[in-house]
Amino acid sequence: MKNLKLAVKLGLGFGVILVLTLLVALTAYVSLSTVAGSADLSEQANNTVKMILQVRQIEKNFILRGDAKYLEDHKKKMAEIHELAAQTQARVKDKAARVLLVSAETQVKEYEAAFNNYVGLEKRKDELNESMRANGRNAQTSLQAMWNDQDGDFRKTVEIPGTPPAELASRQSKADTAARLTARLLNMRRFEKEYIISADPKKLEEHKAEQEALRKELPELKARYLKQQNIEAADTAIKNVNDYAASFQEFIQLIQKQAAADKDMVDNAREAQKACLDALALFKASMDSDIALANSLTLGGAAVALLLGIIAALILTRAITGPVIKGVGFAQAMSHGDFTTNLDIDQKDEVG
Repeated sequence: MKNLKLAVKLGLGFGVILVLTLLVALTAYVSLSTVAGSADLSEQANNTVKMILQVRQIEKNFILRGDAKYLEDHKKKMAEIHELAAQTQARVKDKAARVLLVSAETQVKEYEAAFNNYVGLEKRKDELNESMRANGRNAQTSLQAMWNDQDGDFRKTVEIPGTPPAELASRQSKADTAARLTARLLNMRRFEKEYIISADPKKLEEHKAEQEALRKELPELKARYLKQQNIEAADTAIKNVNDYAASFQEFIQLIQKQAAADKDMVDNAREAQKACLDALALFKASMDSDIALANSLTLGGAAVALLLGIIAALILTRAITGPVIKGVGFAQAMSHGDFTTNLDIDQKDEVG
């Protein structure tokens, strides 16, 4: 050090200061990068929770409106959730957080499967609803034809003098029965709609009563007919009512299956949200820890840099000013006539 030129010594001093400053800046950068990573993971977990809520809103819109466009919206949002989940998992190093994210992804897939199941059931319900509507209309048409024929025969018979009262009563009874069964059919369809809208068990029981009465009385009415056209109309009505009953029974089963699918959707979505929120809590705790560590490293690095800077400054100062002070003392001694004093400076810089 004592043989170095003054410019070199000053350069070394500034160099030490720059290196220490760079080390402090590097320490702060590394620490803040870790904090930024934790913040990004927290944001991704929070966005996943928001997207789950959004996809559930789309789900409810589909259930309420039945519009196919919500199915496409739901599919796109699910793809975004899967993509975000994969990106987040790829960046997570903490084992506990990774387990939570894997669990959330599993629950999301279970939710998606339950939703797809619900949609499939809804499509089948639409098919059955159309079948019930067609069979109901056809049965009503057949019953109306039977009533028209019997009522017409009754009116004609009334106009014939000497018609036995028993025959008149029989024709009137068959016409009235056809009319009553038509009313039962209409009531059954009305109870069907009311049950679908309200899910009231009472409406289901009323529907069942009307349906059983129809299936019992239609064959009895058929057995009383003599005209082939009425027998065929009765056969058609019986078949339509039986087909309607089978469709309605399956429709009720699908409603129950949809209720189970809806529960699965709710449970899995909640579990996925909970796992994401738990992971978010871990990310926030990690971020807080990283911030504290960053502050400690930055302050510690700054303190070490300050200490080393002071030490370097003292060494450089002594290396420069030490010989100068000795020279000043030597000169003062000479000015006082002391020519016995020696100047002990052994260095090859400008001062030496």
